[in-house]
Amino acid sequence: MKRAYTFIRHGRWELHTGFKTGELTSTWVGQAQFDPQLVGFLEGAPPMPSENMVWGTADDYAEKASVSFVQADSVTNTISNDEKRSLDASAKGKVEFWVNDDTSIVVAPLGVGTAKEAVKVKVGMTVEAEIKFSNGWATNLAVSQSTETTRTSGVVLTGQWEEDARTGQVNPDAGRRWIPANTGFAIVQSATADLYALRLAHTGVLVAYRMIPNADIPRDWNIIAFPINPRYTKQGTLDGLVGFAPKGSSGALQPFPDPAFPNAGDGGEHSYYRPREAYAIKRRIQREEQQLQSFYESVSTESATFAAHNPVRDQANRVLGGMMGGTGTGLTPDTANPAEVRKAANSASRRHMVNTYVWTAAGDLFSETKSTTDQVTQVTTGDYTVSSSLSVGGFAEIEAGPVGVNLSGSVTLGGGYAVTRSKTKEAKRTFSLEVKAEPARDLQKREGDKPVFDIARNPVLVPGRVDAYRFMTFYLDSSTDNYEDFYGKVVDPEWLDRNTGPDARALRQTRQGDRKPPCWRILHRVTFVSRVQDTATTTPSLAKAMGTLGITSDYHLMRQLEPHLAGAGTDRAALTAAARTTIATRFPALAPYTDTIAERLAAYYNLPAETTPTTPAPPSTPAATSTLTTAASTVATGGTITMRYSTPAATLAATNWIGFYRDGTGPANGSAVDWKYAPAADGSLDFPAGGKLAPGNYRVWYLHNDGYTALAGPVALIVT
Repeated sequence: MKRAYTFIRHGRWELHTGFKTGELTSTWVGQAQFDPQLVGFLEGAPPMPSENMVWGTADDYAEKASVSFVQADSVTNTISNDEKRSLDASAKGKVEFWVNDDTSIVVAPLGVGTAKEAVKVKVGMTVEAEIKFSNGWATNLAVSQSTETTRTSGVVLTGQWEEDARTGQVNPDAGRRWIPANTGFAIVQSATADLYALRLAHTGVLVAYRMIPNADIPRDWNIIAFPINPRYTKQGTLDGLVGFAPKGSSGALQPFPDPAFPNAGDGGEHSYYRPREAYAIKRRIQREEQQLQSFYESVSTESATFAAHNPVRDQANRVLGGMMGGTGTGLTPDTANPAEVRKAANSASRRHMVNTYVWTAAGDLFSETKSTTDQVTQVTTGDYTVSSSLSVGGFAEIEAGPVGVNLSGSVTLGGGYAVTRSKTKEAKRTFSLEVKAEPARDLQKREGDKPVFDIARNPVLVPGRVDAYRFMTFYLDSSTDNYEDFYGKVVDPEWLDRNTGPDARALRQTRQGDRKPPCWRILHRVTFVSRVQDTATTTPSLAKAMGTLGITSDYHLMRQLEPHLAGAGTDRAALTAAARTTIATRFPALAPYTDTIAERLAAYYNLPAETTPTTPAPPSTPAATSTLTTAASTVATGGTITMRYSTPAATLAATNWIGFYRDGTGPANGSAVDWKYAPAADGSLDFPAGGKLAPGNYRVWYLHNDGYTALAGPVALIVT
């Protein structure tokens, strides 16, 4: 270690070095983690209604809800050796018998004459015989070894009871609730470094610590708990409400908003209740599934394309490269056209997932789940064959006067040896989501410990408790959008900026302003909530009218109306018309509230609020200056549809896109039959008429930033 002096003299900077202080010793102290990176995050357990989880219904609700993301990779290597030996023998014999008879006529009138052949006869018989013998032996030897790696990222519900005193309860009229923790979990990877202490050898004084990255230790996994921003989503409140409470001098029960969502109950979207966002994400996932299918359908089997890049190898390498921990050497890359290789890899969409769940207090739990599997199988085979044969034959011919015999025969011996050796590599990757949600199902009112019944001995239910709700759980594959949402929406900003604990410090270190590494994400969205209504109210209302019919909740009402609305659940206008007819003829007591019921039915069936189903959400302000045109409104099958588009800088995005929808559907209530990205500010895209765009009527939309906000359209088009 040396000491140096530096100073400024006469306007010049001077540096004097070489003053030795002493020798330094380096002592290993331990290891430390550095360079943390956010890999993915889970936005807590599935949403649970805390107004159902009240004192007396259960001792605890911990672990009553959970979500697990399971990634499983398996790689199997198999080598096999097949040997075949054979011995063949055959003997063949042939015997011929014949008899000759020649008759001649002699003409000699003067004693001398000539002989002429009159008749020549040869009669024969042939006998043949053959014997064959064949024998074979086969030996098969195979060795197989496999490796399976499973990684599970999960969250279970935790929480605690509210205070016993009413003053410590958010909504005392709902009861003493079990309050779930609003906690998420981040998966972080970090590198490991060896930590050394630098000390002066002669005094032992500590000079500095030195960190040296340890390349022999792979990046480590860490799970970091973080509080979710309560103004984003709050566990325990599905839609920003926590039951009902009396309001005003009349004491009528009204929805009670959670303090984090003071405007809840106004018909808006709060907490987990965001149906428009949920269905927009679901449609995007369906569209990317179509893109993946299109990739496989686009692979040509025509021999003329074999000289170009190999898309099968490209996709196989993409799957193998995504395996956890790698799979060893991938397939040999095709370097004939690197641009096409990248294009082929990008053509296959990321693997997103969406599962739908419907919970009811009656005991039903409907689930629509999806899992994905990627599999690559590579087989290499070689063979070696040797065969030989030997044939020996002979013959003999004997004639005695007119009788003759011909004897012939042959013997053949043969053998063979064949070896076939193969090696097989099979790699498989699966993704799945496992979700559990078990809120309290007991909705009956109690006075003390005694359940309450009405005069007909039917249970009296507590108004405000949830009797049914529908939610979706999403897995969104790695992207920079997830990274931005984590720091911009999901994590509690006050905790992240001010907390001095190790978890907050670690997440602050993963926040990188210069670059945004992609990460995956698991989130939940509620799309329908039904609560027990105050049917005992004396104020004229829909709830009172429902009570006269024995209908206790919105979900109960939907189930009563559903059999009479068959075929109308996909079109808002048809649904409204069917509801009006059904209410007028079968439920006249509900007639004054037909419009309100129609709105709730639309929410139940997830139909847009517009008057026609083909109209998407209102476009943003700059969208009015975007354009979408086509030269021909009618195109024959086999032709080309050219769509020209333009948009100003305010709405320019690389993921703007043009989609074709069948007549009668649109971005708000349907999926695109065919689509392409339109990344330029001004350009055109060609679509083949035929195939996906079969003969029929279509509406073409120009949409913004991988979403469903209209920039321009619809443009009517007919394919004949």
